[in-house]
Amino acid sequence: MGIDGQLERGQVVVGWVVQPIPGREEAQFGQLAKQAAEAFGAQLSRQFPHFRWVMDVTERAPCQAEQSRLDPLQLLGIGCNEKLVRRWDFALVVTQADLVARTRPFTLGTPSSALETAVLSTNRYPADEDEPWLRMAAVAQYLLGHMLGLSPSEPGAMRRPLDSGQSELGDFSEEDRETVEARLEEVADLRLEEAGEKPGLGFWLRTLIADPKGILVDVLGYEPWKQPFRLGRLTAAAFVSMLLLFLGAESWELGMATRDRVLGAGAFLSILAGTVVLYHGQNLHELTRQRRLSEQLVRSRVVLKLTLLSGMASLWLMLLVLSFLIALSFPREVIAGWVGHAISLPDLLRFSFFTSTLGTLAGALGGNLEDEGSFKSKLLIDEES
Repeated sequence: MGIDGQLERGQVVVGWVVQPIPGREEAQFGQLAKQAAEAFGAQLSRQFPHFRWVMDVTERAPCQAEQSRLDPLQLLGIGCNEKLVRRWDFALVVTQADLVARTRPFTLGTPSSALETAVLSTNRYPADEDEPWLRMAAVAQYLLGHMLGLSPSEPGAMRRPLDSGQSELGDFSEEDRETVEARLEEVADLRLEEAGEKPGLGFWLRTLIADPKGILVDVLGYEPWKQPFRLGRLTAAAFVSMLLLFLGAESWELGMATRDRVLGAGAFLSILAGTVVLYHGQNLHELTRQRRLSEQLVRSRVVLKLTLLSGMASLWLMLLVLSFLIALSFPREVIAGWVGHAISLPDLLRFSFFTSTLGTLAGALGGNLEDEGSFKSKLLIDEES
């Protein structure tokens, strides 16, 4: 961990990627970013003196922005790639361009816990502001706190940027400091590849074991149980496919005749298959050009896969409940006429397992009809701050 492969415990490196746009005083913007990074580092050193904070600023060539707007997903990819190549712990991409917002009229920043990268835009800062670098540092502190699992609160460091009319660096609360310090203990430790671990299945398992609480916090932060409601095409495909199974006698007969063990295994495999189909179908494995396996890259992929897996499990559970309620509304004598025997509640539950499993598989295929940019935005971006 550290700059140029330097191995040092207790060091936390935050990389600043300066991404200017043409004709917007690129040199001055780079200087503002360096001032903000310096103030940010001093603030973190004061609040968390047990760690050695390093701010590494790198400037990129100007990027042409369509109508002065950039997609934060593009910048997250740039920041994540720089983070992996330069072995930073976190990355902040700062730009003068306005950011494309999908859930609100505009945004000042977009953190991604899964990628441990955030994007910050200065486009909407007051033109007559005396110290814009101070506001930049304050927003950076909020975005870092978000990536470390903190929730918005006020007053203090975690006050939402859009709610704050002042450019000041607030302090983290005592509770938030304890949360951050616990997370930083894992971040500041040696990476597995730096400790000599070789890539392979064991590398993935050790990554999961190295920081299970942090990974769980990141997954829960994405609220995967809301995934069926966020991805309309996925849910619609699953629900329609499930409903069609209610219309044929053969479906009822097959569903009720299937053994419990087969139904249980089918449910698990449908959730797993759905996760794999979405992960590769939406090209989530191509988020960065970095091919060398590292703990950070593996961690990001683990968070994404577990988030998708939890979302597909939520979809299956929702379909199971809906299917059982619909099955209860059917006249028992009609169903008995189709299957040739009296119907009990376990029979209806067995059929619901059958329909929800097939519906989940259909939902995964429908999920690949989602716009890739919209899908990645809903999955990767914690919030539009």
